[in-house]
Amino acid sequence: MDIEFPFDGDDDDRTVATDLADVAESLLAVDTVEAIQDLCMDLVPRVLPSRAFGIYLFGDSPGRTPLAAAEGVSERFLTLYEELGRHQDPVLRTLEQRRRPTHSSRLMSENTWTESPFFRDVARLHDMRMVLEAPIIERGHVVGTLNFADNDRLALASPAEIAVAGALGRLVGVAVTEVARREAARAVQDDLWAALDLSSEATVILDLATGQRQVNAAARALLGRVGISEPTLWLTGLIEAGPGRDADAGMRQTFVLDVRLDGVSRHLQVQSCVTDRGGARRVVALLELLPAAPGVAALPDHLASQLSAREREIAALAVAGLQDQQIAEKLFLSRYTVKQYLKTTYRKLGIRSRLELTRAALTGEPADDGPRPTTPEQP
Repeated sequence: MDIEFPFDGDDDDRTVATDLADVAESLLAVDTVEAIQDLCMDLVPRVLPSRAFGIYLFGDSPGRTPLAAAEGVSERFLTLYEELGRHQDPVLRTLEQRRRPTHSSRLMSENTWTESPFFRDVARLHDMRMVLEAPIIERGHVVGTLNFADNDRLALASPAEIAVAGALGRLVGVAVTEVARREAARAVQDDLWAALDLSSEATVILDLATGQRQVNAAARALLGRVGISEPTLWLTGLIEAGPGRDADAGMRQTFVLDVRLDGVSRHLQVQSCVTDRGGARRVVALLELLPAAPGVAALPDHLASQLSAREREIAALAVAGLQDQQIAEKLFLSRYTVKQYLKTTYRKLGIRSRLELTRAALTGEPADDGPRPTTPEQP
């Protein structure tokens, strides 16, 4: 915001600069237009005292209703201004054309002012000989005004005071723009979450900074099915077992949790990815209850117990017909890692190929002659 103030640098000027900084800090901390209005009514008259002050937001933006607040004037005045004055106000018309703070004494003489329809029909009610209005600008459009009025025609008429009024209007415009941006972002976020909640993909979103968790309907149903009665504690464990709070953005990881469904041991696969948008770091996790694949469900306990959870998972996918590269892509592993897991599985079960692995899954028996040294798998 580039504004030149014709100040002399004395103590009063430094006080005004401090007051403007306080106004800016306060305005940018609020979340609603109503809060902006309340702050203006409290702070702006301290910076530029006048007999009457008001803030008016037109409500021209989509979804925004007009807002107005004033002190030093009667309800009758506000009614007259809305019915007649807004369309007659020469200061407002000039401000909208020039997009700059406008003082009535710079527009016309006192006689011309007091003979104008605006003074006769509205301002005369409180003998307003001076009106100063500053534009509130949002995204290049005048969306409202800060209004100062007094019985003294030359009140707030100095270049410095007019410049301060303009600075205040600009600060309010920045705050209004920021509130609109936040509201739009929240609306988009709410829409996306509503869509995600309807998705059949069981999804969990974890905010790594705040610990806030969002669990969509599919994930809630899945967690309920597998008997996780304390999802909050489970999700905390998920964070600790997953990528971790210091993981790099884009990091992906897949791991499997042992769960029980209807008294049967199953595996809950969790595929997670770390995201970083504007410094907001989150873990997005997709949950999937692995089907009762032959390689896992059909292996008898005396064989399955020889394998780790990851080995059982890869064995199931291999029996289901997936090749090494397909398994690697599904589990976010390298093809080499998949191959090594399969070699270990073959060695533990005493087999040498996918064919023998499938036979073991179907018959419950490994190769007849027991464990053998691992040799390259035959195509």
